[in-house]
Amino acid sequence: MILLAYDARELNHFLERHGTRAVDRVFSAGDVRILLAIVKYVEDRWNVAHDSGEMGVQTILVIEDNGPLLLVVLPMIYAEVMQHAHRLVPEGVNLSHKLLRIQARPKIVLSSTFEDAWADFEVYQENVLGVISDIEFR
Repeated sequence: MILLAYDARELNHFLERHGTRAVDRVFSAGDVRILLAIVKYVEDRWNVAHDSGEMGVQTILVIEDNGPLLLVVLPMIYAEVMQHAHRLVPEGVNLSHKLLRIQARPKIVLSSTFEDAWADFEVYQENVLGVISDIEFR
């Protein structure tokens, strides 16, 4: 479950009352592109084990513990990855082949802590294309 909030004060009030036990990730919206990034993030989380393990699709590990920075960085990463995936598909290929190639784009694996990132790295290390992090953990 993803929690998307538009007001930081209301989000803090909600989290104080309810916590985050039932929520997988919290996003605070500002940029409309975050909606596409959230959809792609959920798709990647569901599919990364199969796609990376059985199909050899590459993964990009993103380690970020700063929520506001993540709102800026995540849409940019997904936009860039999708742009590269579309460029790799030749124009003369049929629609089903285009969709297959686009689905084979690198999957983004998002972690908030070093420990989670290390666990993800150990699982997907054979197919890690890169790691994006600010190298600052609180």
